[in-house]
Amino acid sequence: MYPIDHRSGPTPRVLTPREAEILALIGSGKTTKEIATCLSVSPETISSHRKQLCRKLRLHTTAALAAFGASIQRSLPNYPAKGIADWASDES
Repeated sequence: MYPIDHRSGPTPRVLTPREAEILALIGSGKTTKEIATCLSVSPETISSHRKQLCRKLRLHTTAALAAFGASIQRSLPNYPAKGIADWASDES
């Protein structure tokens, strides 16, 4: 799990490994459909994960979520796992 420290919240938010994986793919610029295909799930499942990520990270738009994911990608190039980071960069 990947802790997310929010100074304004009462407790730190924690992302599941799957949420971290999806956040990394969102941050790399992948669309919902591309992420769904990569992970062999439906686009509706990815949309559900996006909503949950926005709730946990207290973000209000998909653009904000993508920007946050991209900032994580820049600061932690192998986040959450080298395989996903490589796939994301190879498909750009």
